[in-house]
Amino acid sequence: MPTTQPPGRKPVRPARAPNSGNGGGSMPPGNEQNYNRAGQQPNVPQNNKQNITKSALKFAFMPEIGRSLEGVKLAWNLLINLVAQVYVLVRLIPEDHPCADLRHAGEYKLNDIIKIAYKNLKWERGQVPQIIIFFAVLAFLFFIALSLITLALNVGVNVAHAQTPSPTGNSANDI
Repeated sequence: MPTTQPPGRKPVRPARAPNSGNGGGSMPPGNEQNYNRAGQQPNVPQNNKQNITKSALKFAFMPEIGRSLEGVKLAWNLLINLVAQVYVLVRLIPEDHPCADLRHAGEYKLNDIIKIAYKNLKWERGQVPQIIIFFAVLAFLFFIALSLITLALNVGVNVAHAQTPSPTGNSANDI
């Protein structure tokens, strides 16, 4: 990324790498590939095949599942915060409650959010929109859970192909 210079100043030329032509470098001749730009020998592992094997075995027997599920945890915390925000909009949760703040998303469970909203739910004729939204959010969460269960079952169960024609083409003998 080029730096912006004040008008009238010449751009500064970058320094040359050691032993790259003119100028002296502190590297011994013939070993330029074993040194980095600062003239120091990099930390190159001596047995690269052993390190690859070690990292493959570590991944096979101790996979870091927690790191790969961080995105799912973040999405779950965002869903909990979204539910809290909906309940704040219909005044089932106070606006200054910490569960409505995204910084506290990991501190509250979905069960806690629903309990807080249920405690503030008033069963009066004037509060019908709050009651409808409360149960609409519960229905939304129920259908998300149902769709995840359906997805899990569809992954494990194959479709039966009873009505497909046989690949042999012997339909005259079929009953």
